[in-house]
Amino acid sequence: MTVAPLPSSSTLPKPGGSWHTLCFLVVLYLLAVSWGIRSIHQAEPSGLDLLSPIIINFSAGWWATVDARLRRRTIPMLSHAWFFLLAGLLVPGYVIWSRGWRGALWLLAIGFLWQVLATIVQLAGGTAMYGMEWLRAFGQ
Repeated sequence: MTVAPLPSSSTLPKPGGSWHTLCFLVVLYLLAVSWGIRSIHQAEPSGLDLLSPIIINFSAGWWATVDARLRRRTIPMLSHAWFFLLAGLLVPGYVIWSRGWRGALWLLAIGFLWQVLATIVQLAGGTAMYGMEWLRAFGQ
């Protein structure tokens, strides 16, 4: 009776290989909180209006390039810059390409939770600052 050889360490998944996803989600949901706070004063100009999209693009591009390398589906080096500049198009495409229908569900869930968190922070913060009159303004 022969025993099959153990797989080499290069074919085994790395333990804790999703640290980049955790970091990305923390940054993304911190931005949702900051966007909810910023939305309390929508009429006033803010540096977050420019800074938030830059941070989202950078962190999404970084996540996609790291994720592709860890999954051994490397993105060509000349394409890395495009993942940072056009993250809104390329990163969702990468997620769906690398994970299939689960990636599409993952994107929908993350987007929905981002919007829910930003809305809760906006409603709670506006109510804390201005009271119930602030909430009544939404009903009119």
